[in-house]
Amino acid sequence: DGGLHHSNWIWVPDTSYPGADGTWKCSERGFDQILGGAVGGVLFAQSTQSRSDRQTFPDGAAFLVPTHAGVIGDVHTLNSSQDPIETAVHFELYTLPADEVTIKLQPMAYTNLALDIAPMTETHARMQCQTPQPDFDIYYILPHFHVLGQRLRIDVAGGPMDGMEIYRSTAAYGDPLSETFDPPIAVKGALGLGITCDFVSTRDKTVKYGFGDQEMCVVLIYSTGKKAGGQAISNLSTKDTGGVHETDGFCIAVGVP
Repeated sequence: DGGLHHSNWIWVPDTSYPGADGTWKCSERGFDQILGGAVGGVLFAQSTQSRSDRQTFPDGAAFLVPTHAGVIGDVHTLNSSQDPIETAVHFELYTLPADEVTIKLQPMAYTNLALDIAPMTETHARMQCQTPQPDFDIYYILPHFHVLGQRLRIDVAGGPMDGMEIYRSTAAYGDPLSETFDPPIAVKGALGLGITCDFVSTRDKTVKYGFGDQEMCVVLIYSTGKKAGGQAISNLSTKDTGGVHETDGFCIAVGVP
């Protein structure tokens, strides 16, 4: 209904974060969405500033939410007006009988915490993230960045597809950014994925990772691979070439079985 910047929805065992259903501050129960996703999994994530979004998979594709699971939404609100507003979130879940699932999906989620977006120029912020297996098919990708973000790109790291760009986002900030692939994007022989967010800044100060007027570079992927996650906490290299500030970070695995 508006007034939302973004929301992430995580399923967790119903013994985690005990308490009554309803709205509560994450700090009250020690909820962290990365740790929550590690013990459970990602259910849904919303495109930045989008009033509506849809996470869909091809026929027969689904991910499992086990019995005795609870769903927690980490909702980031943003009121750009001078007056108080009331808002709400509505979404619907569609399920498949177990015997109709022919493609079992798992989430991969990677976050670049080492953003170093230079003032008054273009920045390409890359991180190289390990994948738990070399071969997998990608059926869904959701990028996440803020107003300085121009696009998110994914290339394969290692193996016969090394350096090959397999994805480049095209939707603009504020529109639904998710994309479903049928047929899927086939990745073969990979050691990992390179994830790059391209930013253009007209500000006179360096922008880092964060909320408000800061930026983010996050990607959610559903694939036939194992569940995986990672964070880049520092950059291995930084250089300026042809008016472009380039950084390259290395992911630390989080919640990878």
